[in-house]
Amino acid sequence: MKLFLRAYAKINPYLNITGRREDGYHELDIIFRPVTLYDELEMELTDGAGVKLVCDRADLTEDNIICKAYERLKEETGVLPGFAVTLHKNIPSGAGMGGGSSDAAAFLWGANVLAGLGLSQAELMKIGAAVGADVPACLLQRVSAGEGIGERLCVIEGAANVSYLIIKPQESFSTPAMYGEYDRLAAAGKIRTGNTAGVGRGSAAVMRAIAAGDAAGEAKRFYNVFEKTVPDKRLISSLKKLLISAGARGALMTGSGSCVVGAFLDERSRNAAYRKLLALQKKEDRALQGCTFYRCKSLDESRELNYVYMVRCGDGSLYTGWTKDPEKRFAAHSSGRGAKYTRSRGARELVYLEAFDSKRAALAREYAVKQLTRDGKIRLAGLQNPDS
Repeated sequence: MKLFLRAYAKINPYLNITGRREDGYHELDIIFRPVTLYDELEMELTDGAGVKLVCDRADLTEDNIICKAYERLKEETGVLPGFAVTLHKNIPSGAGMGGGSSDAAAFLWGANVLAGLGLSQAELMKIGAAVGADVPACLLQRVSAGEGIGERLCVIEGAANVSYLIIKPQESFSTPAMYGEYDRLAAAGKIRTGNTAGVGRGSAAVMRAIAAGDAAGEAKRFYNVFEKTVPDKRLISSLKKLLISAGARGALMTGSGSCVVGAFLDERSRNAAYRKLLALQKKEDRALQGCTFYRCKSLDESRELNYVYMVRCGDGSLYTGWTKDPEKRFAAHSSGRGAKYTRSRGARELVYLEAFDSKRAALAREYAVKQLTRDGKIRLAGLQNPDS
């Protein structure tokens, strides 16, 4: 079976550092919001061990965080099969949007399914925390507040939908360098280090706005301590001002940067702002030169698997369908209780199976496979039988 997964990015409406632990890690008061910008992973089992990783970004194939996630998962579970992973990058790197963490989270989730490990979400999140601080939040994929290094999470219910326009400057910021600059400024007394107790204490006002479904109030209270440590403060400030002038209800740099996020109450105003800023960029606005724009919205999508399948019927013909339970569906087809097409023909063999974590993607794939079948372009020799 091949899995098609989406590794969703995140933004941080609130981020503050509340202290530093003896092991060198920083204590955070942080809020995570998953968004619909995503990387794509194709995963399947292979013979042997390890991860055979192919990525459309050649610089990300060696020592990738996915390989680190594999090794950590193997340590926790003992024997682990090999995986072939194809990674398509859409989330910008060095941007503060959790691109690497989301890839690791998707891999852990997919490996759990493919290898039949039976790990709970809590167990996966514990493993993910050892891979990267943002991995548990990327596994949770809910609006949440975090403490510790960001791994202790509390879901925030009631969040309103928000549309985002994100600007990625040419510059990418190093997370270790940003923490190092924070430590330098804190030691010099130029940054006041918070000391809060309990999840979300410093971000309470933002949490209340989110829980009330008050997207405008949430945006008004955006805060990121790393805006004080960026190499080019004028650039980040200019991008925030441009987003506000274009109609954003609030703007901030997310994570350790360098992406700057503008929040809008609907897609129409967000798209109008995009057109306005794109026109400014074409007029060679200094702050926007070399910038890349991303449009997305807050994520409200289930990770339940959706399957596209193909069965060969008793007369040799093919039937393609979509289901959430392939075993139950195949049993219905083979017993004559399935779709009208297979009732008289009967399903004899499951010859093709793919799994998606998005219903829309699964239905699009089902349509494409049906078209291929009708055009006679599918060669059964090229289709994998998951039972073989």
